[in-house]
Parts: sequence; structure tokens; C-alpha cells
Amino acid sequence: MRLEKPSWVDKLVAEETARQELTAVLNAKGDVQHFTLGDALKCSQKSWVFRAKINGEDAVIKRFFDGDAPQTIRRLKDELDFLERSFDDIRYQANRCLYAWPQDGIAALSFAPGNRLGDQIAQASGEERRQLVKQSAEWLRRYCSFRQRDSRFGPAFWVKKVTSVKTDRIASPQDRLLLDRLLASIRGQVEGVRGVPVVQAATHGDFVGINAHYHQGTIYGVDIQGESWLAVAKDVARFLVWLQIHAPSPVGGHRYGISLEFIDPFLESGVLNVNEYETTLPFLIGEQLYGRFVEGYEHEDLRDKTRAAIEMYLER
Repeated sequence: MRLEKPSWVDKLVAEETARQELTAVLNAKGDVQHFTLGDALKCSQKSWVFRAKINGEDAVIKRFFDGDAPQTIRRLKDELDFLERSFDDIRYQANRCLYAWPQDGIAALSFAPGNRLGDQIAQASGEERRQLVKQSAEWLRRYCSFRQRDSRFGPAFWVKKVTSVKTDRIASPQDRLLLDRLLASIRGQVEGVRGVPVVQAATHGDFVGINAHYHQGTIYGVDIQGESWLAVAKDVARFLVWLQIHAPSPVGGHRYGISLEFIDPFLESGVLNVNEYETTLPFLIGEQLYGRFVEGYEHEDLRDKTRAAIEMYLER
């Protein structure tokens, strides 16, 4: 049974309730001399996100409710403080943690200026677009360089993850067949990737075009929740698949379902070890395509673009 989406009235009431509660909390903080709350960017049962100005600085206020909220805030602060110390190039930055109140599940982060990175790439073309993609990869490469380790790849976890995705919403026989073909391709790669060398790193964890901003030559990573260890190839695959289905390139050919205009400059950055180009990368691109197709299926535009990427992936 599909749950009805909240009405606009319900959303307004929820946002006003959240605004009042945040105002009460911030009024009680001795280190906050003055503040104003702006628009609500998100207001759900799991978290609230508001634009704000705190002590004269543009900010984003986040309040978490899901899981261990105090620990989420502590991890978020530790990671953003680490990045503030570690990113030593003005072109590669992350938003800063201005204030953290773990007991309240609240953090105030610096506001990242500019456009979303994905929009910036979509609006560009030619060499400018290529350089933006390469700079995006360089941001990720730098992040991953701080803490990494060599390991061996275990594909069973990812196959289990793919097969656990609920596909009930996909009624089209053609689309179900497409997913079956994609799953068969992923399973067919298992023996070739089991135990291969893989580089793992503490990295963003969800580095896609909506989780970074671009402003006057600088990329700012945002929505970083804490220290997140995973295969570097996972974040590479995630970024490339997201870009392919949100801003597909009309230029040139493709590799693993990804436009050469994206995958070539991204890999030229050195973000991924060369020996993973034909092992973990195509395997994880397949995993990402499967999940994105199901997740965005109700949105016709995303469905069509993801379907096209899967067809190209299966041609490889």
C-alpha cells in the first residue's frame, strides 16, 4: 500500500513547528549572540535542515533524529574539522562545522556558496565541462589520499545488496527483463573480481553532483556525515553514474555505460588505481545503475536516462 505524500499544508505546519523548536534551542545557547532562521531545506522525521545566519555568518542548521543523533553530530564535527586542517588548496574545500551541540543533535555548518556541482557541469560544454569533471575527480582524489589502505575485493556483499533491492514498483515486462540482464551481468563478473586488489579510503561516502558546490574555481564538498571507509571505486562509480543519468553527454562514445566525456577525465585525475579500471569499477558501476534505476523509476526523465545507460553498459 502506497503512503500518501504530505500535503503542502502539512509541510508548512511541520516546518513552522521545526522553526519554533530550533529557535528555542538556539536562544538558549550562550555562544549564539544573534541568529535568524531562513528557508527550510528539509523537514522530515529523520532530520531538519534550515538556512540560517548565526553571529553574522551564513550557515546551514542541521538537526538529526534518526539513530544515535549525538554520535552523528560528533562524527560530523570530527570529520569536518579534519578536512578543514587537511585541505590545503583553495580549489578543494568542504564546508566547516561552525557549532556543534551533540546533546541536541544539532550542528551549524558554513554555507557553501555557488551552484551545485552537478548543475555547473550540466551547464558547461566542451573543454570547460571536461575540466570540471576532472576537477571533481581531483577533489575526491585528495580526500581519499589522507587515509587509505590496500585490501581485497569481496563482491558477495554487493551482489546481496543488489538482490535485496525491492523491484515491486517496476511493472513493465521490458524493464524487468532489463534488470534481469543487468543482474546477470553483475553476477557474471563475480569470479573475475573476487579477491582482486582494491584501495579503500576514508572518503565522502556519497560524492555526487548534489553533494558538492562550485564557486569561482573552488569545489566545496557538502553533506559529509563523518569518517566513511569504502572502496574508492565505489565513490567513483557513484559520481559517474549520477552524472550520467542527470546530465548525459551527447558527445562521443561511452565505456561501461558512462560517456567518455565523463569517465576519461575523471580517471585521468589518478583518483583510482589503474588495476581497478577493468575489475571493481565496471562491477560497481553495474551495482549503481541497478540501484538508481529502481530508486528513480517513478520519475520518467531519470528512468529513461538510466535505462539508456544500462543498455550502453550491457553493450560493453
